[in-house]
Formats: sequence, structure tokens, C-alpha cells
Amino acid sequence: SELAYYYGIALVGVASYDEALKEFSAILADTDAGTELREAAKIQEIGCLMMLGKNDDVLTATAAFVQAYPQSREISVVVGYQAQALAAKEQWQELAQTLKKSLGAGLVDDKHRYELSLLLKEAYVNLKLYAEAAAILRELAVQAETPMPARCLIEAGMLEKQGGNIERAEADFRQVLFRFPSQPEDITQAGMALG
Repeated sequence: SELAYYYGIALVGVASYDEALKEFSAILADTDAGTELREAAKIQEIGCLMMLGKNDDVLTATAAFVQAYPQSREISVVVGYQAQALAAKEQWQELAQTLKKSLGAGLVDDKHRYELSLLLKEAYVNLKLYAEAAAILRELAVQAETPMPARCLIEAGMLEKQGGNIERAEADFRQVLFRFPSQPEDITQAGMALG
């Protein structure tokens, strides 16, 4: 079974997802395979389904994974696959609920928090919940691992403006001016947004 797992990984490496899926499915069907190997094979199976664009199967598989391995160290990866499948299906309400619950319950590790927070923001924007989307960006702007915090604040301001909250938008743009004075491009953009 372990050999089949590594063969499946090699197949993923050359984008042979259908063939890799067969290897991982065989491991999952093998009752003698250990729990850790089965868990790893399930994650790889979900990844293959994602790469093949089988979003309904991804959603079924992620739900089964969470049921079977609720304490998995890889739960963030699985939540990420679930979120990507929901976004691909444009199921914004369900995506927002899933991510809000997962992020709030601490199921998402720091490594995946930024990416999944951006997906939650995208869900809120598609639901026209601009204030909620802007709040996500403001949270990201104060986290050390966020690559472009000033841009998060600018986008938050733009979203607030789009939602009609001009006062809050102006506060976000001013934050850029005060917090990031050494970033001329962001200062210019925030200054122009302020008018």
C-alpha cells in the first residue's frame, strides 16, 4: 500500500490525476492499510478530484474526510479544497458559512488562513456584503504574515465605498497614509481615493 501511495504521488507530479486517483482509491479500499496512510491517501484523492474539476465529488469527499479524521493535522488543506470547490460552483452563501465556521473554530492553521480569508472575502463580495468583506481585509491588514497590508486597506476602503459607507472608506484610506508612509504607490492610490 505504501508503494502504491508513492506511485500515486509520482503520477500527481506528472499530472496523471485519473491514474493517481486509482492508486489512492485502492489504498482507501485496502482494509489492511494503516490509518495514517489512509488519511494521506484520502487527502491526495481529494486533490486529484479537485484537479480534475470534479467539484461535487470534492465536496462529498471533504465531508467524509472531516467525519473520518476530525482531528487531522491536515484539516486546513481539506477545508481549502472544500472552499475552492464551493467557489468554483459559485455557492457563495455556503462558502461564506463554511469558511466563517472553519476560521472561527480555529480549524485553519496560519499557513492557510490568509488564502482562505481571501476566499471568504470573495464570497462576501459576491453576496454584496461589502462591509463584511472589508472587515476581513482589515483583519488581514494587521496580521504579520499578510504580504501587502496597505493593499488590503485600500481594497477595504473601496468595498466600503461601494457599499455606500463613505465615512468608513475614508478611514481605511487614511490608515494607509498613516501606517504606510514609505509606500508611495499605495499612498498615491489612497490619496486619490480620498479625493
